[in-house]
Amino acid sequence: MRPDDDPDVHISEIRRAQHKEGEPAFKTTMYAFFWNRNFRRLNDGNLYVGIGPEGATIGFHIYDFGDPHARMRKVFKPRLRRELNYLDEYLKATHLRRGFEFRRFVRAAGRLGMREVEPFPSDAVEWLSTLGWVMYRHIASDASRMTPGSFLAEVKETFERLYPIYVFACDNSEAFRRITRAPGMNVPKPKPMPPRSPVGAKPLSAKKKTAAKRKAVSEKKAADKKAAAEKKAAEKKAAAEKKAIAKKAAAEKKAADKKAASAKKAAAKKAAAEKRAAAKKAAAGSKAAAKKKAAAKKTSTKKTAAKKSVKKVDSKKKTAAKKTTVQRAAAKKKTTAKKTSTKKTAAKKTAIKKKTTKKSAKKVTIKKKTAAKKKTPAKTTGTKKKATTKKATKKITKKVTKKVASKKKTTKKKALPRKKK
Repeated sequence: MRPDDDPDVHISEIRRAQHKEGEPAFKTTMYAFFWNRNFRRLNDGNLYVGIGPEGATIGFHIYDFGDPHARMRKVFKPRLRRELNYLDEYLKATHLRRGFEFRRFVRAAGRLGMREVEPFPSDAVEWLSTLGWVMYRHIASDASRMTPGSFLAEVKETFERLYPIYVFACDNSEAFRRITRAPGMNVPKPKPMPPRSPVGAKPLSAKKKTAAKRKAVSEKKAADKKAAAEKKAAEKKAAAEKKAIAKKAAAEKKAADKKAASAKKAAAKKAAAEKRAAAKKAAAGSKAAAKKKAAAKKTSTKKTAAKKSVKKVDSKKKTAAKKTTVQRAAAKKKTTAKKTSTKKTAAKKTAIKKKTTKKSAKKVTIKKKTAAKKKTPAKTTGTKKKATTKKATKKITKKVTKKVASKKKTTKKKALPRKKK
């Protein structure tokens, strides 16, 4: 097994596999890797520090070497389909603002089989062909930040800025947003390192290995027992403290309840007194209101009585006016009826008189004719008599007409005069 693939190795191999003459047998650059110890190193994303003759690099990388359980395939690429905006708009803008260099690699022909492309594509489909994604900061060897204290602070600050990117790419929990927004690094506890034999020591025999294992198991049991006892004692102490705190809290609560009850009682007493005073005031106000209401009722009854009397007078006047108009109309009707009846009677009388005069005139003429026939006078005398009879008849008719006209005048004078309106 190569040391690079060993999950327990934190430092990369520094020995060259094949070196030519004139080249050093060791690599001049050395890397320290940090990853989740529950996975193999090449299957997880790594925070790393590299130190060489030209300076130091601090960064993060994640690769896809074909393992189906690698974090690149299991977490990073599926999450990019849904959360590419979160990577671009929040993580990149918040944590990778300045000082970083970015590289992204896809499959290509050749010995290494990778070529460099755009590090932050805007389409999630373009990320599917990614084989490697790297971001790092470079510090030159002559920089002031390469002093021990400054360099450690620089590593800490860079790792704190890159840790949210590691969580986004490798942590499959749904709470990755909360973790990425939390300050600092919420790093899971690593697995305990297996014991290593010192350099140059002979390998242990099977008996010694089993004895060492038994010793380790017994030591572990003892440590577990001690830890359990300590835990029990701590729990007992915590329970006693909790009980004391609860007792103290109960006493404080009792005192506070007593104080609150007395305050409530005083407030209730005060409220009752205020209520009584308000009731008295309200009663006085209600009495005044009742008096006011009674006075208003009295005035309203007076007004209604006055209105009723006015209405009665008006109705009487109206009825009297109606009666007078009816009486006048009846009287008028009677007078007109009388006038018409008198006119009719007068006309009847004149007609009767005319008939009587005609009859009397006929009788007179008949008598005269008979008298003339009896006497039988000469012709001359007869003609003279005829003339005289004619004159006599004319005189009689004139007298009769005069009498009738005089009677008509009298009937007109006797008619009732019209009443003035």
